[in-house]
Amino acid sequence: MDQTSLLDQLRPNLLPEPVSYWPPAMGWWLIAILLITGIAVAATFLVRHYRKNRYRRHGLRKVQAIYQSYLNHQQKRQFAHDCNRLLKAVALQAFPRQKTAQLNGQPWLDFLYESSGNGLFKQTAAAALGAERFKPDQEPDVELLHTLTKSWIKKHHA
Repeated sequence: MDQTSLLDQLRPNLLPEPVSYWPPAMGWWLIAILLITGIAVAATFLVRHYRKNRYRRHGLRKVQAIYQSYLNHQQKRQFAHDCNRLLKAVALQAFPRQKTAQLNGQPWLDFLYESSGNGLFKQTAAAALGAERFKPDQEPDVELLHTLTKSWIKKHHA
């Protein structure tokens, strides 16, 4: 007999069935559970952080509106009053009412300094936010007040 004829008599090789991707091994299930849990925890943290800082975003929009209003009317003392009112409103959102509602004058400026750490609240330009804003000869530095107000809203530590 010829060798080629013997080979022709063999049945073809049977290949095993391909490995299935489903169901995955136990390790993949654990990785999926950990990944889903991690995403849920991160999403919860981000949503809480976003909601917790809603008052800051609103305050920053209000600062811009106050500044635009100032550019129209050019009244520096009114701008100082509006900035002070906004800072008080934001402080009442972030801090206990008993701590902030009664503050005015120098204690108010001290509070703004302590809660932000911004040394500019100790200088004369920020005095326009205290009792100085009621003096008739007071001419506040609008640009500095605008910067201070935005900075405090963004960076205060509640």
